[in-house]
Amino acid sequence: MPLVLLLALASVTLREATYPLRDGCAGGDKTLAELRQGDEVRIKFAIAGEGGGCFKVATAKGDGYLPASALSNTEEFEKARQAGALLEITKVMNNEVAAIGKAAATSNDPLISAVRMLEANRPDQALGVLQSRLSTGRRDPQVLALAGVAAYRSDDVRRAAWYWKESLELRPNAGIQQMYDKALKELSADLSAEKKFGARFVLRYDGQAVGDETAREMVVALEQEYVRINAELGCHWDERISAIVQTREAYRKSSDAAEWSGGQYDGRIRIALVEGNTLGAKTRRVFAHEITHACLASLGRWPAWLHEGLAQRMSGDTMNPALKRQLKNAVRGGAMPRFDRLSQDWSRLSPQHAAQAYGLALAAVETFYEEYAQLGMRNLLKNPQMLAQIVDHLNRKFAE
Repeated sequence: MPLVLLLALASVTLREATYPLRDGCAGGDKTLAELRQGDEVRIKFAIAGEGGGCFKVATAKGDGYLPASALSNTEEFEKARQAGALLEITKVMNNEVAAIGKAAATSNDPLISAVRMLEANRPDQALGVLQSRLSTGRRDPQVLALAGVAAYRSDDVRRAAWYWKESLELRPNAGIQQMYDKALKELSADLSAEKKFGARFVLRYDGQAVGDETAREMVVALEQEYVRINAELGCHWDERISAIVQTREAYRKSSDAAEWSGGQYDGRIRIALVEGNTLGAKTRRVFAHEITHACLASLGRWPAWLHEGLAQRMSGDTMNPALKRQLKNAVRGGAMPRFDRLSQDWSRLSPQHAAQAYGLALAAVETFYEEYAQLGMRNLLKNPQMLAQIVDHLNRKFAE
């Protein structure tokens, strides 16, 4: 059955009877069309603009820009915007690491130690092992591919691209080619070169877009959010994680993220600035969302719905009871899949389907907290063998 919530989550309404649709966020930008209350307005993405937030929107009269002050019902879009699913490129990298690890394990190859370091979120250590192996002069395509993954996750994209290029010259591989193309795209558009260091994070940013004081505040915010999330989930990593903040334009040009995406975790945390040269509540929420992804990645492999549900909860989102009822009705009617059949990669979802999937994920996590309070999420993450039983219970609960 068609879901009413799709339109509710994807569409917004004008606060005023009429409003100009412009070709930019400033009040003096060219007017493209006159919108009226009742016209369908769908948000494509959010950016910082003159006098506050600004949205690029799609309407029957064309695409353009509207200030946040002109729109109502934007809250649900904001939830979808903050959601940064594990990217397809992360899945490709994980697959390549797993394949190399499997081959190494069958031959007692020392590469297995580098694979284990990558899986434990220790890319710098893994890179050291792999560089030592490469120093012998032997050009092994698997070693080069793995070194590229380690360099990329260490936020040395230029070195990663070089390793992947060398690997491809020895042996073509579709997955490595995809990673190499992604690295080249990032190198051509990422202007973030300044750095600030914290205990667990290194912030990389564009000094023209983010002031020095704001950058320091961001490092503090990252550390504070980590402490809070770690207390709830029990994260573990031994090396600093890179957090990259970019303008919306640079973020879009240097990544393969969906238009609605405001953040990503691909072994590094990447954030699109939505509040200009300031650190506000929205940015902190995106930090919390992506730190949760990093936390879960450090504890093993988990399904996308658990990643996204927990990331929303840890960033402060709650489920509207009416929306939860709609989701349950959709599951009962067969309009939404069971939890064990949800896609593992949500990075290519449309804004409408993203909102739908994230809503179901949040509802599932909230149900877990309600019904398994004694067990606790931290205990579940230490005992992944319990997840199948919990998923089965959630499937039954949402089908009731």
